[in-house]
Amino acid sequence: MYLFSISESGENNPLVMTRIFRKMHNLRMSYTLESVKLLDPSTDAASLASVLSSKYNDRSFVIINPRFSQDGRPTVKVEMRPRLFINSAEKGAAVVDILRRSLVPVESVMAEEREGWEKDEGRGFGGDHRISLNDLMAFLSKMTADKRIFLSENFNMPEIKEVISKEIISGISIPENGEIRGCVLSAAIAVWIGEHQKQLKTHSAGGRTRI
Repeated sequence: MYLFSISESGENNPLVMTRIFRKMHNLRMSYTLESVKLLDPSTDAASLASVLSSKYNDRSFVIINPRFSQDGRPTVKVEMRPRLFINSAEKGAAVVDILRRSLVPVESVMAEEREGWEKDEGRGFGGDHRISLNDLMAFLSKMTADKRIFLSENFNMPEIKEVISKEIISGISIPENGEIRGCVLSAAIAVWIGEHQKQLKTHSAGGRTRI
């Protein structure tokens, strides 16, 4: 399953969108950071919603798995569309509202200096999460220690790959500002929710689709 996550990277810095691929590896879910895209900080909420919606509807990012019946019923195709995440104090609420009104599921995440994790249901099209920043980083550190987070060999930004490797792979720390902060947060919130919440699956059989 593909995960697309957008996070702020500090005042006047680009928004950072990461693409992560989630799959079963050695009987556990692993996460591979495949690419990073920098978005102009002046990008408005409607444009950010359009970026995420285009990923959700792009068939090249839809994973289809057959589910076979043991009693002779037709095979059911299980579609796993990309999961979407946004961490933005300034524009997040507006982006989430646009996407959910368009029936596109999205997880709204705020990583804060707080205790614990709170979640409010988002009308069936994602949740609104408030996560402790310290807990988030501790969790990500454990995931890297367990060798469950990787950087793709074809990672698209070699100029920052080494820096990201040090931040994400070699013992978590997070800068106060900048693109690396945005990348770490963007990846962290996607992995956190990927591990703590069930994924949405679309089932198709006999020409009908249900979620």
